[in-house]
Amino acid sequence: MIRRLIRFLAITAGIGIGGVSTCVAQSGSLSLSLNSNAAAGTISLNVVVAAAPGAEPVALQWTLDYPDADVVGSTAVAGPAATAASKTLTCVGKRCMLWGINGLPIENGVVAVMTLQLANSASNEVVFELTDTLAASPTADAILRSPVNGSLPVNPQPFVFPPTIAAGLGFTGSVAQVASAGGWETKINLINTGGATANARTQFFADNGNAFNTALSLPQSSTPNVWVGASLVDQTLAPGATFVIDSTGPDSQATQIGSAQLSTFGSVGALVRLHYVPTDQEAALLLETRDASSYMLAFDNTNGIATGVAIANLASVAESVPVVIRDNNGASVGTTSISLPANGHSAFILTDQFATTIGQSGTIEFDTPVGGRISVLGIRFPPSGSFTAIPVIASSDPYGGSMAHIAVGSGWTSTVELINSGETPAQAHLRFFSDEGSPLPVAVTVSGTATTTWTVDQTLAPHARLVIQSNGLNSDPLQVGAAQLTSDGKVSGFSRLRYEPNQQETIVPAEWRRASAYVLAFDNSNGLATGVAVANASANGVSIQVVIRDSTGTQIESSAIALSANGHSAFALTDRFPATVNQSGTIEFDTASGGQISVLGMRLPASGKFSCIPVVVP
Repeated sequence: MIRRLIRFLAITAGIGIGGVSTCVAQSGSLSLSLNSNAAAGTISLNVVVAAAPGAEPVALQWTLDYPDADVVGSTAVAGPAATAASKTLTCVGKRCMLWGINGLPIENGVVAVMTLQLANSASNEVVFELTDTLAASPTADAILRSPVNGSLPVNPQPFVFPPTIAAGLGFTGSVAQVASAGGWETKINLINTGGATANARTQFFADNGNAFNTALSLPQSSTPNVWVGASLVDQTLAPGATFVIDSTGPDSQATQIGSAQLSTFGSVGALVRLHYVPTDQEAALLLETRDASSYMLAFDNTNGIATGVAIANLASVAESVPVVIRDNNGASVGTTSISLPANGHSAFILTDQFATTIGQSGTIEFDTPVGGRISVLGIRFPPSGSFTAIPVIASSDPYGGSMAHIAVGSGWTSTVELINSGETPAQAHLRFFSDEGSPLPVAVTVSGTATTTWTVDQTLAPHARLVIQSNGLNSDPLQVGAAQLTSDGKVSGFSRLRYEPNQQETIVPAEWRRASAYVLAFDNSNGLATGVAVANASANGVSIQVVIRDSTGTQIESSAIALSANGHSAFALTDRFPATVNQSGTIEFDTASGGQISVLGMRLPASGKFSCIPVVVP
């Protein structure tokens, strides 16, 4: 073992010993990533190794370069991948060597954590760079480890609003779950829906309610390639502009989870995307702006499906959140509570937390403590590996609504779920309409009975859940249109749109907000495409005015969409509006006077793993 170490040291110096080959082979890489767990005045960086199976190194060497004027000191400790292989980290100046008197391979992951003490006068952008990267194979051959993301610009002093501006911010909404690293990233897309400049502060909180430092990328900032390690982001948005906050981290690092809160001055909404990068799956949801006495979530843990739940306490004091679990008929099957610290968070698989939900479907209700405020998120995990958000029904919702898109046949199914969140029985009336606004007969199964109909009328018991499953076959011709839900009680719902050939699905919420305008964030760059569906939920034809803006808020196109009474239209955004080709920004749909519309966006990546884009309202 000693001889192997001596061979490695000699090889890195370019000397051959004992007939060992000194040829350099290309295999794997070293990279840098920002470690958000850093004390004030420091930067913490992960050195990450990646190698193909069978090509893992037994020793590594690198140099971490940086401007001397910006750094006054440094420390380094071996990372989890290094300690698992019983390696020792030795650093002299900027050069480090990871070695061990053993032949154990170093598995992929974080091999070192480098902490840099910043100078008081450090610049707003400090570039750290890996150079002179080498490794040794188990036979002591030198392996060139090319730096991938070897240059990492970091902003050690992110912008913070002065106290005069911060004092004017008011709480706007929350996100019950953010996830970073371990393959996960959370993208928060802020949208200024108003006609004046707006200020926004996004704060991240850990499970225990403390500030949650996370690695952030701000692709629309003045330094888009610079990383920030922070627990809050302050940003001023021009009228109509968008701003993306990307919380991400290396796949090799353990996933960090928490929640986020948005405070604003002005009209700022937000769209949130939870993205699992290895499979390109994601779930999209709106910022939770409702302040309700209770929140109800439909769950299904049957047929290999799992339900995930996240809940955040938005109060500045610890709270105990009462929980009621019911079956599909509305009967209670269990009550309990969840304790959360001030600004705390909890995320779990429903069956792990509540055994009564194993193999069951129904609803779960989270009651807001008196004087408190909470936020809830549900995620549906079918066996295929896809996942999607589950709309949460709030007690303050006006109920009913329009579902902007349904598709049945040619591989597509649309499953409608209805929930009566009230204390009394309620009538639910569901209607399907074609593009032209005429009745659209659809093959469905309701309460075990198969039929073909354009209308479903059912009475739901208090707190009951009803599933209306479309029965279109892959070989059937495609039917598209929209659905409208009305009720004499507190019945809400949503549709689950599924494409069977790739087992991908997403959610179409019932639009109940009756807003004057709906704003959709789109992205047609980097191989992405955006689909749009618009439905007219009124008995008269309408002309919907459309305004398209780029990410800075500058108008790039305007037009109109004519829809007949109860009509519907679905299209690829670039086909209808050429100005959106290779662009990102927003598209605003203005409701005609006295009318009611619903809008849905679809994010269509090249992988085929589509997801919905919920719309924000002014």
